[in-house]
Amino acid sequence: MNEQCRSCLPSGLSAEQAARQLALDGPNELPRPPRRTGWHILLEVAREPMFQLLATAVAIYFILGDRAEASVLLAFLGVIVAITWYRSAGRSACSKPCAT
Repeated sequence: MNEQCRSCLPSGLSAEQAARQLALDGPNELPRPPRRTGWHILLEVAREPMFQLLATAVAIYFILGDRAEASVLLAFLGVIVAITWYRSAGRSACSKPCAT
Protein backbone atom coordinates (compact mmCIF):
# COMPACT_ATOMS: atom_id res chain seq x y z
CA MET A 1 0.00 0.00 0.00
CA ASN A 2 1.45 3.38 -0.90
CA GLU A 3 1.66 6.45 1.35
CA GLN A 4 -1.17 8.25 -0.39
CA CYS A 5 -3.66 5.45 0.45
CA ARG A 6 -2.49 5.22 4.05
CA SER A 7 -3.30 8.86 4.65
CA CYS A 8 -6.91 8.17 3.55
CA LEU A 9 -7.46 5.47 6.17
CA PRO A 10 -9.04 6.51 9.48
CA SER A 11 -6.47 6.65 12.24
CA GLY A 12 -8.81 6.27 15.24
CA LEU A 13 -9.03 8.36 18.37
CA SER A 14 -6.04 9.81 20.12
CA ALA A 15 -5.43 8.74 23.72
CA GLU A 16 -6.78 12.09 24.91
CA GLN A 17 -9.97 11.77 22.84
CA ALA A 18 -10.46 8.18 23.99
CA ALA A 19 -10.10 9.20 27.65
CA ARG A 20 -12.63 12.00 27.14
CA GLN A 21 -15.11 9.62 25.48
CA LEU A 22 -14.61 7.06 28.25
CA ALA A 23 -15.34 9.69 30.89
CA LEU A 24 -18.37 10.92 28.95
CA ASP A 25 -19.96 7.60 27.86
CA GLY A 26 -18.43 5.02 30.18
CA PRO A 27 -16.89 1.70 29.12
CA ASN A 28 -17.92 0.06 25.85
CA GLU A 29 -19.82 -2.92 27.22
CA LEU A 30 -23.34 -4.29 27.13
CA PRO A 31 -25.48 -4.02 30.25
CA ARG A 32 -25.58 -7.24 32.22
CA PRO A 33 -28.94 -8.96 32.62
CA PRO A 34 -30.23 -9.32 36.17
CA ARG A 35 -29.11 -12.47 37.97
CA ARG A 36 -31.67 -15.28 37.81
CA THR A 37 -31.91 -17.52 40.85
CA GLY A 38 -33.50 -20.94 40.95
CA TRP A 39 -36.66 -19.45 42.44
CA HIS A 40 -36.95 -16.96 39.58
CA ILE A 41 -36.63 -19.77 37.05
CA LEU A 42 -39.29 -21.84 38.84
CA LEU A 43 -41.64 -18.84 38.92
CA GLU A 44 -41.13 -18.32 35.19
CA VAL A 45 -41.99 -21.97 34.57
CA ALA A 46 -45.09 -21.71 36.79
CA ARG A 47 -46.31 -18.71 34.77
CA GLU A 48 -46.29 -20.67 31.50
CA PRO A 49 -49.78 -21.53 30.25
CA MET A 50 -48.86 -25.16 29.47
CA PHE A 51 -47.61 -25.68 33.01
CA GLN A 52 -50.80 -24.17 34.42
CA LEU A 53 -52.92 -26.37 32.16
CA LEU A 54 -51.13 -29.53 33.26
CA ALA A 55 -51.24 -28.52 36.93
CA THR A 56 -54.99 -27.94 36.59
CA ALA A 57 -55.37 -31.37 35.00
CA VAL A 58 -53.48 -32.91 37.94
CA ALA A 59 -55.82 -31.17 40.38
CA ILE A 60 -58.89 -32.33 38.46
CA TYR A 61 -57.66 -35.93 38.44
CA PHE A 62 -57.07 -35.79 42.19
CA ILE A 63 -60.53 -34.29 42.78
CA LEU A 64 -62.13 -37.00 40.63
CA GLY A 65 -60.30 -39.63 42.64
CA ASP A 66 -58.07 -40.95 39.83
CA ARG A 67 -54.88 -40.92 41.86
CA ALA A 68 -52.90 -43.11 39.45
CA GLU A 69 -53.52 -40.80 36.49
CA ALA A 70 -52.85 -37.72 38.62
CA SER A 71 -49.60 -39.21 39.92
CA VAL A 72 -48.32 -40.05 36.44
CA LEU A 73 -49.18 -36.59 35.15
CA LEU A 74 -47.61 -35.00 38.23
CA ALA A 75 -44.43 -37.02 37.71
CA PHE A 76 -44.18 -35.85 34.10
CA LEU A 77 -44.86 -32.30 35.21
CA GLY A 78 -41.99 -32.62 37.69
CA VAL A 79 -39.68 -33.90 34.95
CA ILE A 80 -40.60 -30.96 32.71
CA VAL A 81 -39.92 -28.49 35.53
CA ALA A 82 -36.60 -30.16 36.37
CA ILE A 83 -35.40 -30.13 32.75
CA THR A 84 -36.43 -26.49 32.27
CA TRP A 85 -34.77 -25.45 35.52
CA TYR A 86 -31.57 -27.35 34.72
CA ARG A 87 -31.32 -25.89 31.21
CA SER A 88 -32.05 -22.34 32.40
CA ALA A 89 -29.56 -22.54 35.25
CA GLY A 90 -26.91 -23.84 32.86
CA ARG A 91 -27.62 -21.07 30.38
CA SER A 92 -27.28 -18.48 33.15
CA ALA A 93 -23.90 -19.91 34.15
CA CYS A 94 -22.66 -19.85 30.55
CA SER A 95 -23.67 -16.23 30.06
CA LYS A 96 -21.26 -15.02 32.74
CA PRO A 97 -18.20 -13.33 31.26
CA CYS A 98 -14.98 -15.32 31.35
CA ALA A 99 -12.11 -14.08 33.48
CA THR A 100 -9.17 -13.04 31.32
